[in-house]
Amino acid sequence: MAAVPAQDCEMRPRKLASQVLLIQIAIVAATVLASALISFWLVSGQVTDEYEHRSLAIGHSVAAMPDVIEAFADPEPSRAIQPIAEAIRKSEAASFVVVANVDGIRYSHPNPDLIGQRVSTDPSPALQGQSWVGIEQGTLGKVPIFESGGRVIGIVSVGFLEDQVNATLLQSMPLIGANVALALGLGIAGSILLSRRLGRQTFGLQPSDIAALLEQRESTLHGIREGVLATDRDGRITLLNDEAKRLLGLEPGAEGRRIAEVVPPGRMRDVLTGERGGADQMLLAGDRVLVANRMPAVVRGGTVGAVVTLRDRTELEGILRELDGVRSLAHALRAQAHEFSNKLHTVAGLIELGRS
Repeated sequence: MAAVPAQDCEMRPRKLASQVLLIQIAIVAATVLASALISFWLVSGQVTDEYEHRSLAIGHSVAAMPDVIEAFADPEPSRAIQPIAEAIRKSEAASFVVVANVDGIRYSHPNPDLIGQRVSTDPSPALQGQSWVGIEQGTLGKVPIFESGGRVIGIVSVGFLEDQVNATLLQSMPLIGANVALALGLGIAGSILLSRRLGRQTFGLQPSDIAALLEQRESTLHGIREGVLATDRDGRITLLNDEAKRLLGLEPGAEGRRIAEVVPPGRMRDVLTGERGGADQMLLAGDRVLVANRMPAVVRGGTVGAVVTLRDRTELEGILRELDGVRSLAHALRAQAHEFSNKLHTVAGLIELGRS
């Protein structure tokens, strides 16, 4: 079998857009999961509160029924109380409605065999004349029964088993699940759209490629002999290399400021801001002679600013002046040589004529 090249086996670094997409999906998933847990907790609390209120409301209604209060004086209270309690339990879909006396002896129960036995929970709060609600393998509410004189003669316990509460809670899960799925779908869709936009804006480059391009740009701008100055639409300096700072005599903090704030009024400012157009504009910067060219910066068909290049022609102007002097001297010498040649021709002619 042919060996697989080592470079093919290496893991290629993910593109910037892919990295951002994965990070965003992770953030969206974590946020949605946290929201789902919070929603579940809130709904669970609401369902529990609802059952607590229901148990207390049922208990108060049973404790206030005259037939139940009068039945406590009968020799066998359960004969009158059991049918009433069971009817209410079935109509309210409660797990149990138990009526007991002050000794905790049941007068009603869904299981008739348990009538006459002591209740399994502590009846003390209700016997003290206070309503009580809590969770004991479900939601349980206890309400005292008062006789006409205000004395506690019994208690009513109304309960909903944990399975019944959980069943009601599970009915809310489809709505929570739908909200979670919708939020997750919208978050992932938005992340994908943002990732594609970022990929287009970064031309599919990897972070290392972007860093390398930035380093190359910086080294190139600060290494060339020409000054480069870039501005945005508002005339604010966005880029300034070292040569431009030296030629214009600008301070280090000039970037980010407007040209009008760092360059004094005059021809130079007019050329840099574009008020004076034309190619190869000659400028005087102190004792230096500069040649400036200003071109618009166009990105995707729109003008985003301008780029000004500056060339130092101080030495070149000196050389041109020296060249002009040399040329003038050469012209003078040529003229003198011509005059001298004319005189020699005259002498030679006179000699040939014998007129020495």
